[in-house]
Amino acid sequence: MAASAVSVACKGGSTTTSTSTSTSTSPSPSTSPSPSTSDNFGDATIKSAKPIGHTSVVYKITFDDGRVAAFKPESSRGRLRYRSEAAAFRLQSALGITNVPTALLVSLPATALRAASNADGQTLFDAEVTAHDGKVRGALMPWITGLSFIPLEAEPLRSRWRAWLRVGATPEGPQHELAPEISSLLVFDTLTGNWDRWSGANVGLDAQKQHLLFVDNDGAFFEPVPEKLVKEHLTLVNGADRFPRALIEATRKLDAASLDQALGRDETGAPLLTEAQRHAILTRRDQLLTIVDAKVKSLGEDKVLAL
Repeated sequence: MAASAVSVACKGGSTTTSTSTSTSTSPSPSTSPSPSTSDNFGDATIKSAKPIGHTSVVYKITFDDGRVAAFKPESSRGRLRYRSEAAAFRLQSALGITNVPTALLVSLPATALRAASNADGQTLFDAEVTAHDGKVRGALMPWITGLSFIPLEAEPLRSRWRAWLRVGATPEGPQHELAPEISSLLVFDTLTGNWDRWSGANVGLDAQKQHLLFVDNDGAFFEPVPEKLVKEHLTLVNGADRFPRALIEATRKLDAASLDQALGRDETGAPLLTEAQRHAILTRRDQLLTIVDAKVKSLGEDKVLAL
């Protein structure tokens, strides 16, 4: 029987390490943590793991107590893109939204993860996964049971939601109540520079609650974000007239200090995002607010900040 450990990076940069003794190979974080703590981590071992990504390196991990999570490791293909999942999750706290699923930075024992993987998972591990001192760093995201995807990028829904966000429009038709959260998505992706949102199946939906989930954020915070993609985000924002007042107010208050506090530190104690990445967020914020303020001046505050 061997003891193994998993480390979880807390927002402030400290790490917690838990150990367990088991005939299984690795303990793992719980899939139902509080957004700000790691109290439920370290008390389960990996039962199985299998790759589920199409363009990204992603494992679905099942623990011996029945909990399930998605794990995006550092890899030769994705490099440090897993950090963007945690950064997006943390950023939402400064914006007052609840659409980004929990994503926590963890370090899993490399040999344990590989041993628990199926044949495809072991092949992928050997070809792609990066380990440091026997640990695989990555983002762990609790599995969302019943998650579906809403094709906002495809017709006829794309034309419908764009019409819902125009001044004077009366949102109608299936799922029109999602209009405020779609507007929030436009704002959020402009701030994060997520180039991958509209490539397909990157907007989740909790159908029971009619709540959008901004999943797959590992395409965010590139530095630099290609100028063409920044313009595409701003074009979508410019095509909308109505925005959630609270979100715009929170965006306006975002500055270097509050951004640093929201994003916190990584497992080494260093800032989660680089200075250049944080500066780029604030630059995109200014571009976003320029568009919103022009609409307020033209159409009126009550009509623009109406959601």
